[in-house]
Amino acid sequence: MKSNSPTVLLRKARESKNLTLEQLEKETKIPVAHLKMIEEGDFASLPAHVSGTQYIRSIAALLELDPHPLLREYQKAKRGQQVATTAPPEEAIFLSRRETYRLKQQQKKKKAIPLLEWLTKWYVYVPIILVLVLIPIGVWWWNSDSSSTQASSGNPAPKTKTEQSNVAEEQKQEEEENPVEVKLTDAAEANDAKVDVYEVTNANQLEVKVESKEAAKVLIRAKDRKGEILFKDTLDEDQTKVVTHQEGIYLRLYKPSHMMLSVNGVVIETADQEEALAYEFKLNP
Repeated sequence: MKSNSPTVLLRKARESKNLTLEQLEKETKIPVAHLKMIEEGDFASLPAHVSGTQYIRSIAALLELDPHPLLREYQKAKRGQQVATTAPPEEAIFLSRRETYRLKQQQKKKKAIPLLEWLTKWYVYVPIILVLVLIPIGVWWWNSDSSSTQASSGNPAPKTKTEQSNVAEEQKQEEEENPVEVKLTDAAEANDAKVDVYEVTNANQLEVKVESKEAAKVLIRAKDRKGEILFKDTLDEDQTKVVTHQEGIYLRLYKPSHMMLSVNGVVIETADQEEALAYEFKLNP
């Protein structure tokens, strides 16, 4: 290597400042290996991601050197490297129409063969067969599980029209054999609450029906006079209100003579009652 080459001058400048490569690394943040490559002029060995230009400028600035001679050497080495790695262009090959057709047929066969091979692999069709078999099994299991869940939860399957008709007929027959009884057990005149208390037997639930002959106010509560309000409003003329409950119903008619009252089909006489009157119906199944 010439004694006046830029890389030699670079090394001498570093030594004149009594700097080792390790000290230069601390100042420039450039690895020692890269510094050594630059000092030896081995620019081709620098990694592709490294900016040699930036390295040279940083070193030259620190050593108070002109960076341009080194930069020219670096650029010359890079151009030589590009020329060496650039492959010569391939010579164009022209095919006849027959050769072109034959080449296309060969390419089509190459594409078809891998697809055929793929379809003949056991690990392709076995999962497909398993899926086709498992789908009906899964549907059957789901239906059977739903049926068992419904049965265990106490919710039977919906009844058919024939079954519903038979149940209705049985209920009707049972009602005919055991008619609903409504009995006055405590008259309003005999208690402090001023309430007519009735006991209803042979019924699954209470059903109170109020029909208005003239507009009048009505109050209906669940169970007793302190129960939840089920209805509180004025019934207009020819208007009907029906309320059901499983335990008891409290009813207050503000104009009983304007109303027609029945409990589970049994009429409660109200025509002679001019003043407001309260009724309490209790279910005794």
